[in-house]
Amino acid sequence: MSTTKTWTYDDYAALDDGKRYEVIDGELIEMVPGPDDTHQSISMSLAARLYSWIQSTGCGVVRAAPYDVVLAEGVIFQPDIVYISKERDSIRTARGAFGAPDLCVEILSPSTARRDTGVKAKRYFEYGVTEYWIADPKTKTIDVLIRGEESFELSARFGIGDTLTSALFDGFELALSEVFA
Repeated sequence: MSTTKTWTYDDYAALDDGKRYEVIDGELIEMVPGPDDTHQSISMSLAARLYSWIQSTGCGVVRAAPYDVVLAEGVIFQPDIVYISKERDSIRTARGAFGAPDLCVEILSPSTARRDTGVKAKRYFEYGVTEYWIADPKTKTIDVLIRGEESFELSARFGIGDTLTSALFDGFELALSEVFA
């Protein structure tokens, strides 16, 4: 008989120990160590540019970690950045998003890269995220993944000399040289 606890959103929400967690398939995962300076710089740069563009267009909202995304009971993530379109705003609550954002962005770090490109990508797809960006500080690239029939598919890989565009944001352009400065 298994004695492993299956974590629910209520269990997760009741935690008050100052640490950051995610719940993956009912398992509580502590997010340690905290993001390093490079990760934070990339996150701030991406979030600021997305926020500014989205504010100017009024097409939705951008949130940066820590921000809970509850995809299902036992599947609770804190993506580095999320975008929720105006049309899907009903998933937002005071506690976070209860449903799939239009866009999730993860910035790879040694302690999370395998999870971000593996189980989290699978769950984001399974629960309906439209687009998934994976920023890699080592290679200074951002992969833009879009929904395929059975999983996310690589739409484009943008590098340091490129300008990122997205089907989600008509007219949005982001010079990666600014993100990875």
